[in-house]
Parts: sequence; structure tokens; C-alpha cells
Amino acid sequence: MKISNDPDINEKILKKLNSGSLSFYDFMEIALYNPQGGFYSNIENQFGKDGAFITSHYYGKWLGSVIAKQIKIIFNKMMNPVNFKIVEYGPGEGFLAYDILESLIKNNEYLDYILIEKSTHLAKKSRDLLSKFKEKISFSENLPDSFEGVILAHEFLDAIPFHILQKTDRGYKEKYIVLESNKLKYQLGPLSKSELNEHIKEIDKYIEVGQTFEIALDTKVWLELISKKLKKGAVLIFDYGFSNQVIFDKTRFHGTARSFRKHMVSEVSLENVGKSDITADVNFSFIVKNAEKLGFTLNGFTDQSHFCIGGGITDLIEKESKSEPNINDKGVMGILDPTGLGSGIKVMLLTKGIDLKDLQAFSMKPDDRTSFNTLKN
Repeated sequence: MKISNDPDINEKILKKLNSGSLSFYDFMEIALYNPQGGFYSNIENQFGKDGAFITSHYYGKWLGSVIAKQIKIIFNKMMNPVNFKIVEYGPGEGFLAYDILESLIKNNEYLDYILIEKSTHLAKKSRDLLSKFKEKISFSENLPDSFEGVILAHEFLDAIPFHILQKTDRGYKEKYIVLESNKLKYQLGPLSKSELNEHIKEIDKYIEVGQTFEIALDTKVWLELISKKLKKGAVLIFDYGFSNQVIFDKTRFHGTARSFRKHMVSEVSLENVGKSDITADVNFSFIVKNAEKLGFTLNGFTDQSHFCIGGGITDLIEKESKSEPNINDKGVMGILDPTGLGSGIKVMLLTKGIDLKDLQAFSMKPDDRTSFNTLKN
């Protein structure tokens, strides 16, 4: 039985199926992160205009420049701590890190930049790209203990493995992957983890019978980890997502899980496992609720377009134009596009031990204020 072109993925999935069950969470973990043949481990899977998908940092240095400006403000606000660190989760090929580092070094800023990348293939690519900054960066599998600084998560949380659930007239069921007539198919079964029941109690009022949705429990695990390690500082999260009220709206009755391959979006493919990215919209209400329990404070929430405008992208372009008259600013429209990345990607600022409510990048709220106003419902 051939489920994937990669024999290791094939073996692992069949072993899970033969043992009785394969939750979508387990399927996604194998499909994306298996060391051999997983989507993020496969050297054949490229990103950008010629790859599976394109995201903000492929449109030029502008997003990285705006983020660097915010990091500098936060650094100054924290009175220039000697152990200040910038930690980026899921840096991929390293393009965003490159733009941030380039901007900060240009201004002679102190730098200790740590990259946490699960894929050895992508870590190598980013290490090569960032070789000119080798004295300023390091790669790690873990966060440093008790540090101060900024944690970045740019389109990291949407790829954390999640469970898919459905509300039925007999209660909540979970989607599993089964083998039927030599094909992978979905089948409903009992909830695989008791923690799912805890979250269901909080969102039940939004869910109708027949509705399908995703729960990413590992987001809570990630928040617990960074809360233990980050002594003081800020967390900047960039991702597609909404509040409870919006993400569970009837317009998303069948959930938000999807696959990306060669810039084509589709329902999650159960064929050619490892060849497609798998993602789902991030539930920012879930993040806020758990983050505040852990001692974080919500200091800002907007979309990427308003973040960049509030963060001074216009001033940055004007300044660059004076020193580089032929500068290419076409990529700006890519990250500000109100029909794409500009409004699709939300930006959240969580803080610990520091008040950043006046950070200019969050001074402008999205035009669709529903997700902001209902964030804590």
C-alpha cells in the first residue's frame, strides 16, 4: 500500500493505522515534520514564487525593517538590558531574520538573535543565508533560561499540528484517518484527549450541530513554555486567524483546515502525503485566554497592513529613497494588500513585565473591528 512516495512516511502511517487509530493531529505531525519526507524536511519543497506558497518576507525587506524598528523601541523601553535576546520561532529559510538583522546592524544595535527551527533542511538554508551575521546569531532547539527580550512567531502557529472535531447530535466527535479500499478517508470517533473537552466547554456556545472546527492544543503548550523562559519582554505573533466569534462563524462552518501546493489552496489532501503544506487559521481568543492565565498582557492587536503603516513603513521607504534613489519598493503592496496578506495576517503583541500599550505599530486598528472587540469573548 503506497500512501506516500517516501518509504519512511509510508511505514509510519501504516503502523499507526494497523495499531487502531490515526488522529488528524498524528497525521499532520508525520506529514509536515517527519525527518524523512515530511513537507518541511523535504529538499524538493521550495517556497516563494516558485514554491508551495509565498508570504510577507518574499516581498522584500519592508516587514523586517518595520519589525526591527519595534524591537529597537522595546529594547530602549526595557532600558537596554545586557541579556536582551531576539528569538524567532520557525524562521524557515531565514529571510525575515536577514531583514531584521540587516536593519538593526545598520543602526549599530546590540544583537543576540536565536533561531529555533525544527527542520534540519530549513535550518541549513537559513544558516547559509545568514552567514554574514554568524557572530550575532545562533541556532537552538530550545529557549534560553530566564532571558529578557522579544519572541517572534511569524506564521509559526498556523502550522502547529491540530485536532479536527465535529459537533454531532450525539455530542462532539473527533476526525480520524482510516484506510478504506486502499485509500485514506476520514472517520469520526471519540475524543483522543481529555484537554479537548476543557476547550469545548469554552466555545460550545459558538458551535452548531454539524459544524467542523480545529483545536490546536499545542499552542497552549507553546505559551506555557515561553512563559517559563521569558523573564521580561514581548511576544510578537503574525498569523492568519480570528477571534472565537469570527472563526466559528457560519461562513467557516466546515472549518479552516487547508492544504497549499504550488500556490494552490485546497481541502487537506490525504494523497501524496508530505508534498503539501497543511494549515488552519489561528484562534487568537484561545491565545489571549491562555496567555493571560500565564501572566502575559495583551498590549496590541491589529492586521499586518495597519501594523506596518502604524509602525512607520512610509518613513522607512522615504528614508531609504534618499540614500538609494533607485530602491525597489514594489514589494510594499504585497505586504499591505487589503485583499491578501495585509488584512489576512493579524498581529498580536503580548507583554510580560513591561507596558507597551503605546507602541505605534498598534495604534491603527483593522477596519473589521469585530475580531478586535470580541477577542476576549
